[in-house]
Amino acid sequence: MYVFGQVQVGGIFFEKMYFYQDTLHENSIKKFDVHISAKTENIRFTRYEAPDYIRIDLPADYLQKEKKYSVPLYVSAQRIKKLGHFQTLVKLYTNEEKDNEKILYVSGIVRPVPKKYTPQELATLPQIQVKPIENNIGKVKKGMVVPVSFVIENTGNAPLSILNVKTECGCTQWQTDTTAILPQKTRKLTFLVDTHDINLIHSEIWLWTNAANAPELKLLITGQIKE
Repeated sequence: MYVFGQVQVGGIFFEKMYFYQDTLHENSIKKFDVHISAKTENIRFTRYEAPDYIRIDLPADYLQKEKKYSVPLYVSAQRIKKLGHFQTLVKLYTNEEKDNEKILYVSGIVRPVPKKYTPQELATLPQIQVKPIENNIGKVKKGMVVPVSFVIENTGNAPLSILNVKTECGCTQWQTDTTAILPQKTRKLTFLVDTHDINLIHSEIWLWTNAANAPELKLLITGQIKE
């Protein structure tokens, strides 16, 4: 109930309570501004709860009624253990007797730092090729659990490591191990698509690896459901 903007919780008004960053590079720090104002007197923040990659500089003094404040919230991507999507709750607490807990939603995507390589450097690093990028599995009977595979090839000259996999649809589960792929070798990436609770197959998959040529790839599984 506190996801979107223009929300009053207790005696504090929030301009928004959901913060999203599309790209946060793995060595960066992102600052969000939490804009608030107090609707009643004698309100003070007492503490906050958040993962260790989030820091908030809460006002130390009582908030003045109707005065606008900008509270900085920092996300340190260096502390997030995996590349890819992250989402978390941040809880702010005040000295109010009622509604003293305020919940912020913070999410985003941690991406690798873009790098440029010389041809000589590229020749010594892992590289990736995936076929197909989009996999249309045709018509599938509703209720079936269908295995869908992509072929991943390490076309480089160093071991290729899968760092993280994120499926956008809860109907799709990853089944492949994460051991490194040796140079000039291939492996199948297999996913199970459960059609029990869906009416259309459209599942985006994000793949992050240490490949020099494409450290982030988006794969797609599509298909139709028949009764």
